[in-house]
Formats: sequence, C-alpha cells, structure tokens
Amino acid sequence: MSVWSSQAKKESPSAKFLFVIVFLGMLFMVSYLVGEEHLQDGILGLTIEEVHKELGLPKYYYLEEEPYRRYWLYPPEDASKVEPKFWADPSIPRDEVYSIEKGGRKVMYRFQYAWDRRQPQPVQRVKKYWAYLKDNPVELAELASVVSEFSHATKADVLCFKGRQINTNRVIVTFLLPEISELAGIIANNFREPAEAKEWGVCFEVLLCEGQEEISLKSKVCEVIIGPGSKRRFLGFKKLGYSEIVNPFSSL
Repeated sequence: MSVWSSQAKKESPSAKFLFVIVFLGMLFMVSYLVGEEHLQDGILGLTIEEVHKELGLPKYYYLEEEPYRRYWLYPPEDASKVEPKFWADPSIPRDEVYSIEKGGRKVMYRFQYAWDRRQPQPVQRVKKYWAYLKDNPVELAELASVVSEFSHATKADVLCFKGRQINTNRVIVTFLLPEISELAGIIANNFREPAEAKEWGVCFEVLLCEGQEEISLKSKVCEVIIGPGSKRRFLGFKKLGYSEIVNPFSSL
C-alpha cells in the first residue's frame, strides 16, 4: 500500500484546477529574503505563513521518526488524536503535505520547516521539500513538465552526481545548480550562519524507481528531494558510492 493513502474527500474539478494554478504561480515566483537574496527554486526559505497564503492549509501532516521506516501521514483534523499517541519526540518536525494533479499525474509535495531565529521574532521557513510521484512515475526527460522548478536543472552546466539511497538502495541522480548562494548555506545550517564557508546552492536529488540502474533521459523517476547542496559535500560522499557523472541533459 502506498504511504499516500486516499483519506481526504474528493475535490471538485474546478477546485483542483484553481489549486494547480495557484501552486504553479508559487513555483515561478521569486522569493526575496535576507539582503534581497533569492533561491532559484522559488520555495526554499519561504515562511510557513507565505506557504499557507499561496496554497492554503495542508491536506495532510507527516511525521517521520526513522526515514522510510517509521512514519505517519494523517489529515489535520486528526492531529489531536494522532500526535499525542505517536509523537514521542517533540523535536521531530511536523511536515506539511499538499496534493495536486498535473498532466493526469498525482504529485504530493511535502514541506519541512526549520526555525529561523536570526530576527527578534523567530519564523518557520522551508528547509527542504519533496515531490512524490510514486503512483505515477515519469521519465527524467519529462520531469520538469510535472515538477516545474526542476526546469532549472535541465541545463548542460548543472553538475550531476550518482549515488544510492542508504535505506532503499535506489539510485539517486543529484543535480546541483551552478549559482552559489549565501542563503543556501544558511538554510543548510538550519538558518544559522555556517561554521565554515562552503559553496552552497540549490540541488535536486532525483530518485529513480526501484530496479532502475541505468541513468538516461528515459529513466523512470518516482521522487525528487529539493534542498541546499554543495559540490564539496557530494564529493565527500565517495565512500557512500557518490561520484560525479555527465549530466544526462548535456546530450540535448
């Protein structure tokens, strides 16, 4: 059974269309934060209030104690029943989940927040987020048509790395945008100034479907993880099997 169980009521076609339009508008917006700095994905660094303003309240909440092993997905109206029973560690972030349909495919977006305490009034900002296509995988060549912000990663000058997810052994193809951002480094350090300077930027960790070993534009994708990354960090993962590879989109 898929982790994304169908618990919510069916939405009307007009409501779904309006939600998609609003969501796509958010994906292409430029988010200006500290010092007029922005990140190319348009979502990393947004406050929880800004997310709610653009998308409304989340469809589900998501709690995860052990990645891909112990998790709970539940609608907001069940929070008072679920969280006291399973939320043993209050430091575990409660992620927010939204659902859209585009091109006949269901995509679930999951946003993870962290507290930004650099200002007198702390706010929660998006630290990392996921786009799940588990029930409707798409070829890498078509990924940007479903996950719009991935269009930034389809350029030939984007660095590319191959690795494996430890818990599932699935192949990960990581695309690191060439633009360097001080804000990306701050986000990577939970919205604190990094202890040491690194060349941080936006990265897209593309997870291939189980059994997919060859990397090409025809590879089937089931999940995308968007967050800050750095070349030094990925090259430091060589012991975990990470290696720099030719960007599949460079052949276009």
